[in-house]
Amino acid sequence: MKKTILLFSIFLSTLIFSQKDNGKIFLKNGEVKTGYIRLGLFSTFGFASENIVVYKKNKESKEKIKYSLNEINKVVLEKRGTYFMKKNEKGDILITNLTYEGSPLSLYYYPEESFNGQKSPTYYFQNGNEDLKLIYRGLGNSSDKKMRKYFSDCPKLAEYIKSRTFEKYVERSPKFKEKSKLTSKLIEIVKYYNENCQ
Repeated sequence: MKKTILLFSIFLSTLIFSQKDNGKIFLKNGEVKTGYIRLGLFSTFGFASENIVVYKKNKESKEKIKYSLNEINKVVLEKRGTYFMKKNEKGDILITNLTYEGSPLSLYYYPEESFNGQKSPTYYFQNGNEDLKLIYRGLGNSSDKKMRKYFSDCPKLAEYIKSRTFEKYVERSPKFKEKSKLTSKLIEIVKYYNENCQ
């Protein structure tokens, strides 16, 4: 029985995100390291591992330096974009993409993949310099109730979310035709908050 549980745990402990490319690491101490970077995230039941950013001067170099996420502000990979190290409300530091930058509210995406290979989009709000607040996680998982609570300081916005105003707008407007409906909806909500709830 114990053996079965162990094997199942290993099965769930999957590499859910990994990138290798030339780029730059922007450290919190002000240093910028330019070279070949391996950026990867292992997860066991949703918990991130430490020392997941590996730096080398170039691809052929045998000398490696490992950095934990709490040492890094962001990583810029030449062909794969920019990744920000952000702390969530549980205290975990995540590798995220900035989906929409606003003031004070921004939207971040966490590239998560389940053990069976399915993509599971996960989105967070960040208000100013506060920790990330989970808003949406998992395929088909409604975030409306969570968002209404989050925006309790802006009743009009909470009401629009309840009445699916943003969903209807995104579904009907041709400018969102080739874009993710979920991402577009969340961006429109962030925009509304920044423009009308201050």
